[in-house]
Amino acid sequence: MQTVDVIFKKPFNAIPTIVCTLKSGSNITTYGDLTAFVDYGSVTKKGFTIKVSNSCATLGAKPCVSWIATVLWNSKTFGSIKVIGGIDVKGIEITVKSKATFYGVIILSINQDLQLYNIPVSQTTNTTVGQVKIEINDFTMRITFQSKYTHYACILGGSIAKGTIKEIKE
Repeated sequence: MQTVDVIFKKPFNAIPTIVCTLKSGSNITTYGDLTAFVDYGSVTKKGFTIKVSNSCATLGAKPCVSWIATVLWNSKTFGSIKVIGGIDVKGIEITVKSKATFYGVIILSINQDLQLYNIPVSQTTNTTVGQVKIEINDFTMRITFQSKYTHYACILGGSIAKGTIKEIKE
């Protein structure tokens, strides 16, 4: 297992929440055998350690790891932030109490295409971006992935972060 120590250019005021994912344009078929994750015991205001588990049989697989660090806070004026993640899911459903709370942004990364998506959300958001489909029906936003074996990390920002979240397994 490889480790990478990350030192922030400017320390945070509080211990941040960190999400990381692999980033690559590789066509190596066994590349999915690589896993990057945060060693949460190492997270401080000054930095953290990323661990990369490599059971890839192909020599020379050297992934890049993308990460984002944020201090979670809530505000009655600006909404909130929620960080979620999961493995082997087909999608996510977010249900809100009123259509007026369907605003914010989704920052999403999935293992199927190794992309980082930044998607603004409103009451009329119905779109497909890469391998991610977003549909809004009444008070529920459904984010669907092409594969039911998707691993994801997601940051919900704004009023949508206050919704009820449910993973879709099939």
